[in-house]
Parts: sequence; C-alpha cells; structure tokens
Amino acid sequence: MYIEDEFFASLISEPLIRINKNQIPVGVLAESWTFNSNQTILTLNLRDNVTWQPDIDHIYLDEPFDADDVLFSIKMYQEVSSIGTFFNWIDQVEKIDNSTVQINIDGNLTKAGLQPYAPALNDLTKLILPEHYLNVNVDVEGIPDTSSENWLNYGENCLGTGMYYLNSFSEGVESIFNSNLDWWGSTPLGYNEDLDMAEYRVRFLFDLNVKGLEFESGKLDIFKDYRDYMTDYASAPYQKQTRDEYDVIYFGFNLKSDYCPALIDQTLTEDETMTKGLAVRKAIAHMIDKNIMLDLLDVEVEIIETPLSLKFGTFVKSDVTVYTANHDLAKYYMNKAGFDPSSLLNPGFTPLQVFASIVMLSVITVFATRKRSKKKQS
Repeated sequence: MYIEDEFFASLISEPLIRINKNQIPVGVLAESWTFNSNQTILTLNLRDNVTWQPDIDHIYLDEPFDADDVLFSIKMYQEVSSIGTFFNWIDQVEKIDNSTVQINIDGNLTKAGLQPYAPALNDLTKLILPEHYLNVNVDVEGIPDTSSENWLNYGENCLGTGMYYLNSFSEGVESIFNSNLDWWGSTPLGYNEDLDMAEYRVRFLFDLNVKGLEFESGKLDIFKDYRDYMTDYASAPYQKQTRDEYDVIYFGFNLKSDYCPALIDQTLTEDETMTKGLAVRKAIAHMIDKNIMLDLLDVEVEIIETPLSLKFGTFVKSDVTVYTANHDLAKYYMNKAGFDPSSLLNPGFTPLQVFASIVMLSVITVFATRKRSKKKQS
C-alpha cells in the first residue's frame, strides 16, 4: 500500500484480532477462539457472511472470506513479507473447515515438543490478505508471483473486508476512502478511533509549512508536524485537539557488566531489608535528574518516575515505587550498600564505572502529537 499512515490501510483490510485500548484482544474476522489446556493449540472460529470488496476491475465479486484467506496470509507473512519475519511461533496451521483454523504453537524451538507463546493473540493483529485475488501464478513451493498484475493492482488499489473501501488513488496527490455500506459489522470492534466519517481524503503534502497553513485555514482536519511539537495554531478558526503517539525511552541496568560488580551484589545490607546491589541501583536511580535530560530534548515529553509507562493507565498500581531525583535518598541507599557517597573511594567502584555499566535508567515517554480539529468534513 502506498499510504502515508498504516491506519488507513486498516480501514480497508482487517485482522483476525485487534487489541483495544484496555489491552484486551477483541475478535474481528475471528469471532472467537480457544486454547487447549497447555496453550499450545489455538483454534480460531471465523466469522460467517463476510465478503471481500470487489477488485478494481470488478472481476472478483462477492468473494467470501474463509479459512483459505487465513492460511494464505500466514504463509505470505512467513515467507514473502519484505518488512519483517512473522509467525515464527506457528509450527503448523490447518484448515478444519471453511470457518475453523487450528494453529499449533511452538514458542520455544530449543525445547522438545510444542511450547506456548504468550503474545500469540497480539501477533494475530496482522491484516488478512485476499487469497482469491493474490494467490496467482503459484510456483512449486506454493509461493505466488508477487510481480503479477493482481499484486501490482493490490499495491495501489487495495481491497479488504473493512468499514471503508478505496474509492480512488492518485499517486503523489491523494487517496479517497469511502464508507463501505456492505460492511459485515455494526460497530468498529477494537478500534481506538472515532470512525464516524463518511469519507477520508488523504492528501500527500510534503511541505510542513503548507500543512500548517492549510490546517489553520480549515482545509486539513488531521496532520502530523514533526518540526515543533509545541506549535500553537492560534489562528485556527476552531478548537484544536491532539492525539498522543508515543515512544518510550527507558533506562535500565546492565546486570552483566564487568565494570561494576556492585550492581549485582547479592549480599544483604546490614539491616537485611534488601541486597546491596539493589541499594546501589536505587541510589543511581535517585541520582538522575530527568529534568536536565528533558532540557536537551526539543520535543513535547512527559516524565514518568516509575518503570511503567502511563499508557498502562489503570493497570498501574498506585503504590508502584517512584524514582524522583533526590540526592538525599541517593546518599541514603549508598550508605545502606556500605559505600561512602561523599568519596566513592571504595576500590572497584567509581562514578565512571557506575555510568559505564548503565544502559538506560528511568522512563521518559515522548509524545509525537497529531494535530486534530473538531471539524469533520474530510
């Protein structure tokens, strides 16, 4: 797909499963699923009465979605994908019938027999491909010719089972997506978006200044601005909103470091409340002033003083330990570990060695904001 944002591809095509905002798997093309007792066999029950959108030439009409599409998609992601290797944990996939697929899971190839794979459902969020349209000119190994006309057409004129269809595509100019009135569903399962627009018009604008001006004039509803995350569009004639997209920059400890064995000292502190290594790690965590680091970043960020991102929301306990910059606490923990924080002259333990043994520590979440207006005309 030559689409700027993969979100739009997901409007047309659908996965078996989506993960909702509460991190719960929600069935899309898979209506339900079950695991066996040791989580090594996954049975997917597919939705009935789901049809594929017609192709650009209207040759393939009313083609049903079924188990063949699932088996084909998994094979393509495993053996053809140019963006990564997927589904290595799938030992075998079998079509039980048109509406049922069974997957044998082997999440650890170093152990004998099938082994569970915890993120199996999360991995099944990949978009399903139309077997009836793409499985053409197959070689002896069952791999289709991806240079065929159907594959080339699919690259520019995608077809799927989703809420929207690709109305038109002008390379380098715009793509238009319209609501699919024949869509099988009634609510956008698993989407973390408000999908109440009759049409999405995606324009390919490469000049960020033009994007900003057109947003302010009301010609754009949504756009990304990577130059200045703090830009205030004061002249916009309506209220603006932002949607958070984030990267997590975290700091942790290299517990296999040869430079600072004190980090993994399992000897208990004098009061026997923790190991000396844990006390040292706590001291370092409290030595770091993340506000100083923030001053070096020309982005909109939010500092998190725990090892867990705020994106976990209600899943984060209120009593999780926080590590604010506090030199008194740092000194306290260094003393607890048996070191003199005023000198750090203990052989084998120097400030340079401490920092050389750190990969990263604490958590900063960097928000790339998407500017959004309330106006929903396009």
